[in-house]
Amino acid sequence: MLLSVRTWLLGSLIWLVTFSAQAANCPAWPKERLTNESQALAEQVQRWDIAYHDEGVALVDDALYDQAVERLATWQRCLGTEPNHRPLSRVTHSRGTLDHPAAQRGLNKADEDEVRRFTSRREDLWIQPKVDGVAITLRYADGELVEAVSRGDGERGQDWTNRVRQLPAVPNTLPEPISALFQGELYWQLNQHVQARSPASGARGAVAGAMAQSSPTAATLERIGLFVWGWPDGPTTMEDRLAQLSALGFNTADYTYPLDDRRDANYWRDNWFNNPLPFATDGVVIKQAERPGIRRWSSSPLSGPSPGNTPLNKCWLKCAALSFALGALGV
Repeated sequence: MLLSVRTWLLGSLIWLVTFSAQAANCPAWPKERLTNESQALAEQVQRWDIAYHDEGVALVDDALYDQAVERLATWQRCLGTEPNHRPLSRVTHSRGTLDHPAAQRGLNKADEDEVRRFTSRREDLWIQPKVDGVAITLRYADGELVEAVSRGDGERGQDWTNRVRQLPAVPNTLPEPISALFQGELYWQLNQHVQARSPASGARGAVAGAMAQSSPTAATLERIGLFVWGWPDGPTTMEDRLAQLSALGFNTADYTYPLDDRRDANYWRDNWFNNPLPFATDGVVIKQAERPGIRRWSSSPLSGPSPGNTPLNKCWLKCAALSFALGALGV
């Protein structure tokens, strides 16, 4: 599933993504049929979005969802309109939902030229794999897990506290009695997974399905891992954040590296795409090391550059997601 979707010019996120191959040509249909087909597909995608955001249930395989959204955008362009699919801007009901203490920000696609221009004008950039899972916010008070919220619409999400407390990968108590807010990804643990060999793992849907089950088995809960990619109220510098996250038992530092001329974004993207990882990954995220305080964060990305009509089988090399929001620029 696509979960959409990071001036103070100190933060933003660019997500280099990959999808399955799909032709970008307009179908040879009469305009009336193309309009009807486009509307039907838009309604289907909306049903999938509502099920995922409200119930945490993936009704379709991740790769098929991504292809459907891209096909919808292609058909809309064929009709002479701009693609209008957006992730849900709100949670559609309030039952069992909680506000995010710090908004979960979204990502918009952009091409590799924007990535190059962004990185050429900024320093102290770091890169992480874009773990393919379900985003979550964890809040600890005096070292105890007191709240877990699914991403939802970025401002509000489902209250997953009770279920998350059952996950072996998520500590109920931190080694130190600190109060902290972590943002991360719940992912389906895979053994020596190589994304280049198995791009359609269905990992994201597996996590969403497990979190929605009324009584998942212990074996299912053990398959869910946690990657903490953000600490909104943590130390200012990336080095300090990584050091303290490691001390708390999180493996963020194992998958967070500074960008330099020797190992740039392309190096890390190809490295994580072609080598074994414990999770599925659908791109990379580049972060400005420093970012403003928690009150400056927003879930709504400002308008970014258009991805154009790059064929899906080229996206791993040519497509990126670039979002601009108060707080963190990313690549």
